[in-house]
Amino acid sequence: VRLVIALARTLNLETVAEGIETAAHVEELRRMGCFIGQGYFFSPPVSADDAALMLAPLQAFLVNESGSVF
Repeated sequence: VRLVIALARTLNLETVAEGIETAAHVEELRRMGCFIGQGYFFSPPVSADDAALMLAPLQAFLVNESGSVF
């Protein structure tokens, strides 16, 4: 994992960690330079409709001035 994160950083790419289950996972990934992730630690899987409902309050923060979603 450490090598993949370092390689991505060298290539100016973002890494997304999958399967995060504990706060310790989050902390270790942050120490390695990975700041984006998903997994049961954050939420169990949800339907597309439920995800849209969860993200709706954040829409103003997720859309830039041109209307593109970050």
